[in-house]
Amino acid sequence: MKLTVYFNGQFWLGIIERHTEQGLMVARHVFGAEPKDEEILQFISHLMTDLLASQTVGVACEERVRDCTNPKRLARRADLIVIRG
Repeated sequence: MKLTVYFNGQFWLGIIERHTEQGLMVARHVFGAEPKDEEILQFISHLMTDLLASQTVGVACEERVRDCTNPKRLARRADLIVIRG
């Protein structure tokens, strides 16, 4: 489970992501003004569980494997493509 709190230009939002058997379940909570640590903690301990319990439909998704190629190796490959091309 992951909680991301961000400012969208007008409000502070919390996005909750949870991976289950049904797939990815996502919920959004509007904090309004910038939340204090206590407000986020209260949301996690009380409101977040109710919000996630109301979610019934998940979206099927795959975990993407990140390609961790060294940046220097990528630069060499790009040079070879430019020289040959």
